[in-house]
Amino acid sequence: MNKSSIIPRPLFRVDAIFFTRRFECGAKFSFPALPNAPCAAADTDNDPLQACALLTADGSDILLNTVHGSFRLSQNCAFLCPVSELKTCQSAGMCSALLTLVPFSCTPRPNTFTYRAIPLSAEMQRLIQRLPDEISSASQTKAHENNAPFPEMTPADCARLAGLHLEELLIRLSLWVKSPPQAANNDLQELPQLLHYLETHLDTSLSIEKICRDNLIGRSQLTKLFHSAYGCGVISFFSHLKIQAAQKMIRAGRLNFSQIADALGYTSVQYFSRRFRQSTGMTPSQYARSARKVPAMHPPGPH
Repeated sequence: MNKSSIIPRPLFRVDAIFFTRRFECGAKFSFPALPNAPCAAADTDNDPLQACALLTADGSDILLNTVHGSFRLSQNCAFLCPVSELKTCQSAGMCSALLTLVPFSCTPRPNTFTYRAIPLSAEMQRLIQRLPDEISSASQTKAHENNAPFPEMTPADCARLAGLHLEELLIRLSLWVKSPPQAANNDLQELPQLLHYLETHLDTSLSIEKICRDNLIGRSQLTKLFHSAYGCGVISFFSHLKIQAAQKMIRAGRLNFSQIADALGYTSVQYFSRRFRQSTGMTPSQYARSARKVPAMHPPGPH
């Protein structure tokens, strides 16, 4: 039997992932010059400035200014456009925001869903959160570096794994664009109230029954609403909100991990650490070290 008839041709092939950068942005800042960093997913001479850019926001919404206009990048969304067409960005809120930038080259180029913010399901968020560690590991010259996801994996293994995760993400984004989930208008009217309820109960442990009872909504309606809007269940979404809040607290640096776990209603710091790693691919300590290395984006001109 022909092997090609069993294994379909991939919808996207990631040729190179150049690097990941996290930038702290507040007022209107220009994108810094991008170095000619070594590719993590393939040995290629592609120019990062000609690559596609995958961007996500954390901490606050971000206003992206491109050669084709301005776009709002909300949290839990992804935005794609050519790297060379990025101009400036700024936090849309009162506090600074954390912008993650991943330049990559891909065949075919995902032009069909550029210049739009696409909501990320819980699975898509996990794929994005895994990329920095795998790309960092792939750039190492030794297979036993401490930041490798698995000690037995070589840098080439990590590079391919990162490429596969990005390919899966692009497929999921493409499917969303072709057939975006639709929720009934009545359901959508319930969503802001439910989001406010979840955000104001991050210090507690919630069950589906309690959420339904407190918000006078049926279990099946609640499940349908969150799967339509976010591609996951309400408890998974609530857990992700907790992890986002934990990331903000870690970046603020005012509380230790035990205090953060207690503030977010976790039964122990060990359980908090386990859930944090399951969600982000990093331990709280690793995330804290990563956050301290985030370079600030400075406005152009003398400082």
